[in-house]
Amino acid sequence: RSKDGGESWPWVGGGLPDGKDLFKSYEFDKGHADAQLVFSMDGSFLACSQKTGHVARFNRADDAWETVDCHVWGTRIFADPHVPGRFIHAEREAKESLDGGRTWRPCPSIPPRSWYLAFDPRQKGLVVAGADRFYLSRDGGASFAPLPGGLDLPANGSRAISLDRGRLFAL
Repeated sequence: RSKDGGESWPWVGGGLPDGKDLFKSYEFDKGHADAQLVFSMDGSFLACSQKTGHVARFNRADDAWETVDCHVWGTRIFADPHVPGRFIHAEREAKESLDGGRTWRPCPSIPPRSWYLAFDPRQKGLVVAGADRFYLSRDGGASFAPLPGGLDLPANGSRAISLDRGRLFAL
């Protein structure tokens, strides 16, 4: 993290689990998808390793990382662009944090086995979940229904989904 406009970059790794590397440098410099940094609009952020399952949040008050009670196994954590400090981990059973990743609770409204979520950055409340098919929420994820038209998720699974102005993009 730089405090001088990018002139210097001191290592900020205090608080990461000893003997359990959350990340290794190659995960970032060779384009590996095993590591994820997730930022919320309130400035809170998480570091996640899909390889080890560990999740840590940066505690700005202590200027150090702390491990949180949420594990990722081959899935991602998503930040809601309209609700400060809200993160969702969608997997077999979704979890949600409303306090910047400090605590996590079940989020049963997210369809089971949703491997991807996409929030529309321009239309508050519009969310798509990718599970066995695509599901649409118009209330920020409080409820979901199958996407009109019966668009199923491809058999090989999408690698990414995105929303923009109500349009769904899937790779």
